[in-house]
Amino acid sequence: MDTETKFPRDAGESKSVKPKRLCFTRRDFLLNSAAMPPLIAALFAAPVIVSCADSGSSSKKTSSGGGGSGDISGAISSNHGHSVVITEAELTAEEAVILTLTGGTHTHTLDLTMQQVVDIAGGVTVTQESSVTNSHEHDVTFN
Repeated sequence: MDTETKFPRDAGESKSVKPKRLCFTRRDFLLNSAAMPPLIAALFAAPVIVSCADSGSSSKKTSSGGGGSGDISGAISSNHGHSVVITEAELTAEEAVILTLTGGTHTHTLDLTMQQVVDIAGGVTVTQESSVTNSHEHDVTFN
């Protein structure tokens, strides 16, 4: 919108001024705002919480590694030392997440949609296939 505002200088005189538009992303605003504490920045860079698990472990667990009692560990098919946890914070944020399966000599990623995160938080069983690494992938089940 290209509107002009006229401000009177003297009795019959006016000056045209175009409004200045500020353009920045929501992330830039939150990270650079003096009103936002560093906690907000930490939420955008929240690390994926992982724990070392017995390679035979495949049951649902509540992890204390993330500090939240609502953290949920995924059961990993054909597991050979991997583990993955979706944190309570990620569950309550109800946004899509990318988790990392760690352990062993390599990692995999696990993409969860917003709906899958909502379902996991609601206690629904969700199974998702991980990325392929070293010519194999894993099915990860939450709940």
